[in-house]
Amino acid sequence: MCPIKIEDIRMDHIVDYTKNYSTFATARENNSNRLRIFLVDDAGNVYLRNGRIGNWMAIFGAAAEKIRSCIEQARGYVPVYKVNTVYGN
Repeated sequence: MCPIKIEDIRMDHIVDYTKNYSTFATARENNSNRLRIFLVDDAGNVYLRNGRIGNWMAIFGAAAEKIRSCIEQARGYVPVYKVNTVYGN
């Protein structure tokens, strides 16, 4: 389950970590303009950053698929940065 409505966000930018095939993406909520941070690891697992408690929350099922799809679609219209390193917590 995802605590946000995927339909209510717009992607800002994407960072690809080329050495371990992870993707870090930021998005803004349309109504509140709050920043949301996502991580898709090399296995395709999706995480949402919870800044209040300082950790990543796993997102599963249809919500995870929607986030992956949203990130892929956004590659056509947001800045995409490639970093030749490994993402590390």
